[in-house]
Amino acid sequence: MEEFKKALRVLFDSPNVHVEIFDRSRPPFFDTESDDVANGNGNSLLVQITIYREDRPNAEPAFVEGELTMQTRRPVLEAAVTYDAVTGSIECVAPHKASRKEIVESFAAALLGCPPDVQPIANTHYDLTVLSSRRQFETDPEDLIETVSVSMLRLQPLETSMEQVSVERWWKSERDIWSVAGERLGENALAADYNITQAKIVVRYRSAESNRVRSLAVMISHPNRSNIKDQREIDRLVANKYLPRWGIAPSA
Repeated sequence: MEEFKKALRVLFDSPNVHVEIFDRSRPPFFDTESDDVANGNGNSLLVQITIYREDRPNAEPAFVEGELTMQTRRPVLEAAVTYDAVTGSIECVAPHKASRKEIVESFAAALLGCPPDVQPIANTHYDLTVLSSRRQFETDPEDLIETVSVSMLRLQPLETSMEQVSVERWWKSERDIWSVAGERLGENALAADYNITQAKIVVRYRSAESNRVRSLAVMISHPNRSNIKDQREIDRLVANKYLPRWGIAPSA
């Protein structure tokens, strides 16, 4: 831990770094029966480290003994690293995107003994080009999925990266997203004129415990971001089984 804090002091160019470590859990992304993976509730065991460190100095006005003056202070920023010992997954949440990779590398080297040049496994690469034309989302009856539809597409014109266009349909609409896009942008516009940068897929399903229809809104952004947080069984089912089947995620 001291080596980790030392690396953070160098990374952030600050002598003041405070680290707290504790255990937490969350539902596992992959199904498993191993006792080493799960606790009594079937949750994955994680180690989380919260990092507090000084940011760059900031001058701001303040009253001192009734007189307005400028004072310099260093605000404290917070970051967090979680580690799943079973999958080897390290995740980092930090206010500055550029520092996340360095924090993870410092964690792996200081606390896991990884060599400095270790190469992490790439994130899942989503392919949204399969949504450029109308398609059916096939599901298995035993999974109790009622319907799957695309409710939103965010598009970037091929000729510029400075503009975006969003096409959205309300859930009560009788038209699918491709009919809406075809009428508003042209019949072949999705395939010929735009790149799809984000899609919202709505999965309507029935749970095994209740006959009530529920909705799961899956937001996927190219190339490797999604809002699937594996909090429920339906999340894991869509992520592991159906996104690869539909051609949006690579097959395992």
